[in-house]
Amino acid sequence: MKKCLQIVSLVILTLFTTLSSKADCGDRFKNEIFSSVKISTETYSDVYNLKVDIYEPEGDTWSERPLVILAFGGSFISGSRIADPTIVALCNALAKRGYVAASIDYRLATNPVMMLDSAYAINTVVKAVSDGKAAIRYFIKDAATVNKYRIDVDNIFAGGNSAGGVLYLHVGYLSSLEEAEGGLADAIAANGGMEGNSGNPGYSYTLKGIISMAGGVHRANFVSADDVPAIFFHGDADNTVPYYCGPAMSGYFVTLCGYGSLQPELVADDVAYEGHVYAGKGHCPWNADPIVYLDLQTKLVNYLYNRICEDAPAGIEEEMVKNEVQLFPNPSKGLLFVASLEPFSRIEVMNNLGQKVYEQIFLPAVKNCTISTTALPSGLYYVILQDNKSQIVKKIRIEN
Repeated sequence: MKKCLQIVSLVILTLFTTLSSKADCGDRFKNEIFSSVKISTETYSDVYNLKVDIYEPEGDTWSERPLVILAFGGSFISGSRIADPTIVALCNALAKRGYVAASIDYRLATNPVMMLDSAYAINTVVKAVSDGKAAIRYFIKDAATVNKYRIDVDNIFAGGNSAGGVLYLHVGYLSSLEEAEGGLADAIAANGGMEGNSGNPGYSYTLKGIISMAGGVHRANFVSADDVPAIFFHGDADNTVPYYCGPAMSGYFVTLCGYGSLQPELVADDVAYEGHVYAGKGHCPWNADPIVYLDLQTKLVNYLYNRICEDAPAGIEEEMVKNEVQLFPNPSKGLLFVASLEPFSRIEVMNNLGQKVYEQIFLPAVKNCTISTTALPSGLYYVILQDNKSQIVKKIRIEN
């Protein structure tokens, strides 16, 4: 999904003439300015009888309201729009801040055991992605016709928890059949092509951002220049949706690439993003820990507010600091020398597929090291330096 952000001079005039001015949000979208929420249930896909719960601030009169669509977790084998506590809590919290929030159902595996078969699992995810796109088009269609929900079509965000994050990351980052390969391309073609076959056809849209809570994509290199900005939340000890590329569900499902593998691709392609890593945490720690959930909610609210009210691009990871790092020689042939102005305690090397091919931990932290690259095939790699507060990513080409 591509978006070209433009700054138009007429915005200045709009600030004074439009009630729902993006630059004059005040407390709206940041604080709970509404005490109650109205929830309505609609069918967004007549084709597959799929439901959506729509959360709106009670008594709101704004004419153009940002929309946040969220999808539940459950490994594509279980769950519903009302059963995921994180999704329900976020929809309520966002509606009280003036958003329209939507919690969607989507198609699940009809035979969960068959999810061990990669072709079946891929087909199941492709069907869910088709549903997620139809849900976006449902609101675009409404805005173009009856305008029941008074959506600002320039401020639509979509994402989800676990499987829901996987769903909408594929909506955001898998933008053409050419990017898919083999069985994935076949599954997309068999399910209505890139638009899908879940209904509301013919309504185009552009997402303002993706919200990934423990989500991932099938291949890290689905990320490409000008892709949709995103915010990521992920535990770096997650074995369900791996933080780095690996088999999902502790080795039982197909490969997924989480935030740890996506970040270098985002950096390399200059895609705006914001990342929040929960050190030592497993899958979706916010589901069971109220403190972690509050941290996630606060950071998400701030991210959305900045994107809508300040029209600011997503940042490059909240914890990241600028650091002068030198890699030489580049290209590297045999040995790679790493030098940093600041000490680092871990170094990792990932290949262009997001797979970790080297890791070393330093106790105490160091400012330089040497890596042998003789065993690595020629190609583009990413060197990641970390300490307890920051992370730096550098590209290197290896020629052996």
